[in-house]
Amino acid sequence: MNLNNQKINIWDLGDKINIKVNKSFIDFVNRKIKEKFGTKRNIHKKLITKYRIPFTTFRIRMKRGYNYFIDLEILLNICNILKIPLNEFQNNIIAYKTRRGYNYIENPKLPIEITSLFDMLIAHHIGDGNVVNPKRGRRPYFSYRQYDSKFRNLYIDKIKSIFGNLNYSNDYFNNKNTTQIYFPVVGSDIMFKLYNLNITSFLSENARIPSQIFKKDKKFLLAFLIAIIIDEGHVDSTNIVIGLKNKNLIEDLQIVLSFKL
Repeated sequence: MNLNNQKINIWDLGDKINIKVNKSFIDFVNRKIKEKFGTKRNIHKKLITKYRIPFTTFRIRMKRGYNYFIDLEILLNICNILKIPLNEFQNNIIAYKTRRGYNYIENPKLPIEITSLFDMLIAHHIGDGNVVNPKRGRRPYFSYRQYDSKFRNLYIDKIKSIFGNLNYSNDYFNNKNTTQIYFPVVGSDIMFKLYNLNITSFLSENARIPSQIFKKDKKFLLAFLIAIIIDEGHVDSTNIVIGLKNKNLIEDLQIVLSFKL
């Protein structure tokens, strides 16, 4: 795999993802169901061999006027049954989130491109970030505290540039007193999985630059370094100083600097 041009499709995000799609796509799918199977009940019989869902629930969620999120697996399996190209399906997704999640991505950028800004966000989560590990089966996610409004807004812009527009239950965009931002759970999942990280990988004493990043173009390393400087650096005379207690991370940063970025 070319680490500089990685892309992640909606079906690569794993289970328990909920989506919304264009109503015109629902119309298209329902027409295909009628052409091939006659009734929704007939396709439901094939669907439940792959994804268990009561027929009544399935029928309601396939209505054009259904305005809530539905399980990704439902439409993904229907597209496979009807032989609808998955790229066509993905292009019609207008929002997505993790199941039971509050914040969601709307007008998403799919497939998700792993740009240097993505790796920059990982560095922010090492620097001034924190992993929230909720109970009751919910997934862990990042939060980021930044007191400088300019850098806080830039952090949000980086998320938008990778994932799409954000719909938060908390109005981070207009609340001047907000210094802490919660990163979308679905984006946090990608960060953990892509680089084989876990919640302890972001603790101040454990954090390291993911080994895969060292194999990428220099712009990825530079982006990572800039984010660490924003969060952990300061200017001393004419020098930029990064103060860390994590010796391994310091050594990682020394390797980055040796590449003469």
